[in-house]
Amino acid sequence: MVQFFGVFIAFISISIAHSGLAHAESWDLGYSNPSPEVEEIPASINDEKADLANSTVQDLNEDQEIAPVRSSAATSSSITKISTSRNTFGVETVEKPAYKLFISPIAGLTSIYGNGTVDVAAQYAFGGRVGVLVSDNLMIEGGYTYSLMNTSTTLNSLVGSTSSDVFALKQSAFDAGAKLFFLGRESRFRPFIGGGVAFANSTLNYAPTYVSMMGLMDDYKIKQLQGLGQLGAEIAITRGVVATAAFKFNGILSSSTTSIKNTSILEANRNQAGDSLSHSASYTGSVGVGVYF
Repeated sequence: MVQFFGVFIAFISISIAHSGLAHAESWDLGYSNPSPEVEEIPASINDEKADLANSTVQDLNEDQEIAPVRSSAATSSSITKISTSRNTFGVETVEKPAYKLFISPIAGLTSIYGNGTVDVAAQYAFGGRVGVLVSDNLMIEGGYTYSLMNTSTTLNSLVGSTSSDVFALKQSAFDAGAKLFFLGRESRFRPFIGGGVAFANSTLNYAPTYVSMMGLMDDYKIKQLQGLGQLGAEIAITRGVVATAAFKFNGILSSSTTSIKNTSILEANRNQAGDSLSHSASYTGSVGVGVYF
């Protein structure tokens, strides 16, 4: 009996061992030499991919034929004259406009402001202005104005006359500054403000009516450094021609005079008038016609 159990146990052990070797060999074979399963792609899917690629290429070609690449050639608007261009991506850009030269003759009147010693009667003023339009809204300019004003003092009663043109004040003024326009050149009406400095050289002598009475005298000379402000407007007649109107006020920054010898009461009055005028502000109203080049 004991021998039977021994033989049975030995048989079971040998069977288990043999079974383990068989399973081990099958697992080892499965991992050491794998045989991957390759999934075969159906031919219909490959055909669909090929059709999609071909259609994409065809669409790109058609887009290029319909919307060709734009060149960088410049175009311009007939209204604003602002140059534009398009790059290869179709993005519109604005080029900086070229500087424009501006020339304008002017005419008007110049008078004295805030003088209680001398009465002034404006006669005429004329001159010209030259500027450079550096942008649609900014102009750098300079100008010249010659003006004549008749004045009177207590000399009237001394010569027995009530005339208001005893003295003649002649003034030559050079100025430089800038004007700022509120609207661009596409607007027909363009208001502006401006400012700058001016140098004025004036002479005070007797009016023609009194020259024969008083004889030729030396000029009373006045030199002034002035600060100026102005406001006005341009009205476009054509693209290059405009009508202008401006009001300019000149304040005194500094002044000097060359007085005459006080040889008589009459000349003393002229000295008094000249000294008062040298410290007095002036203003000018003018109109003109300007041309842009």
